[in-house]
Amino acid sequence: MNGLCKEGKLFEAYNLLDGMLNKGCLPNVSTYTTLICGLCKHGMVHKIFELWEEMSKICIPDVTIYTSVIDGLCKQGRVFEAEHVFHKALEKGCPPNVYTYNALISGFCKMGILEKASTLFDTMEAKGDCPDLCTYNTLISGFSKAGRPHDALKFLQSMPQNNCKPDVSTYNIIVSSFCRLLKADEAYDLKNSMQALNCSPDTFTYNMLINVLCKVGRLEEATSIIEEMLLEGCFPTVVTYNTMLSGYCQKGAIQEASLLFLQMGCRGIGPDDVAYTCMIVAFCRIGNAEKAYKLFIEMYNEGMILDVVSCNRLLQSLCDISRVLKANRVFKLMELKGPSLNKDSFEAVINGFCKIQRIIKAFLLFDQMVFKRWVPSIQTCNLLILGLCRLDRLTLALKVFERLPIIGVDCNEETLNIIINALRKVGRIKECEQYLGKLIQLASDASWVR
Repeated sequence: MNGLCKEGKLFEAYNLLDGMLNKGCLPNVSTYTTLICGLCKHGMVHKIFELWEEMSKICIPDVTIYTSVIDGLCKQGRVFEAEHVFHKALEKGCPPNVYTYNALISGFCKMGILEKASTLFDTMEAKGDCPDLCTYNTLISGFSKAGRPHDALKFLQSMPQNNCKPDVSTYNIIVSSFCRLLKADEAYDLKNSMQALNCSPDTFTYNMLINVLCKVGRLEEATSIIEEMLLEGCFPTVVTYNTMLSGYCQKGAIQEASLLFLQMGCRGIGPDDVAYTCMIVAFCRIGNAEKAYKLFIEMYNEGMILDVVSCNRLLQSLCDISRVLKANRVFKLMELKGPSLNKDSFEAVINGFCKIQRIIKAFLLFDQMVFKRWVPSIQTCNLLILGLCRLDRLTLALKVFERLPIIGVDCNEETLNIIINALRKVGRIKECEQYLGKLIQLASDASWVR
């Protein structure tokens, strides 16, 4: 029976139970417990009540069976049914044990019914059943996740009276809650409290503290936490460094971020894609697209891929300083290795090529973009049409103009002015008049809307 339930062969387990009954071999509580546990484990809680009726005719359910059913129901989110079974056990003279309480408390906490969980804890204590570490961690986690770390702290403070010693996980749950609420001082004080009780913080504790200190702009204190980590023999991870990098970059402290980025390699922690992304975006933000480009190439050589939003930012930054050929290389690497190009990727490079008068290159990319069914902005279309006109490629410019309504772009006054000026320069006055009429109509419509 145990082997079949462990393997999830519950149909066969049922057949075995029927076989026992048919041969006059009455199953005991242990047999039913095994099958009920199997049903709970595989989410077949609805079958338990059918089995329960049958079991009640043969043997009296014990606390293990009640606990298994309560736990199974809670895991299915059926916490009020679990509570009913809990009270049924009491009515039948079957007192709950710590595991029964833990199962129901966990169910209440997961559903956010914290007052009931707290009341059940009080009942447990009143009846002389000592809560264990699991009980406390469950309640502390429930209140912490609900944004009530001060209530969680009360449970932590009551642990010694029940001879229960908190572990690092207990503290981390509350530290994490304080950090999510940006309560850096409370989180730091709790770290000091755990150290005073000879419970050493782990890497997770330190990383959370560094993260919250960076978020509230206290970078010097975050740096001192790293130094404390090293003194305590708790080594920073890539997450630690990435958190600090993000803090420096958000503050615009690019020199400190660059130094930390180099230190990662020196300490045997190779920068990951998060670290590279952080640095690339930071360099783009301060206008140092060349340095950002260098890091991008280094990143791709290491087999890492930048996300599309950051790639587009790099493309735009390179084009802003007329490093369009480098932008084009980034574009090609995106095509080759990822991430997938999007509308913004195309527009950045098209605009860049227009800026350095590489209009045919821009036109070919525009064609490719339209083929992919992405709708360019009117600003990009205007730049391309203007570039073609300046290159004396008026026929091609007119073809682009005529395609605009087909691809879903509405021309504006600037578009028509570009076309009118280009036609006027080559003496095509009649066509000028036609487009001038469109321009007047467009201006009239705009005036009416206003």
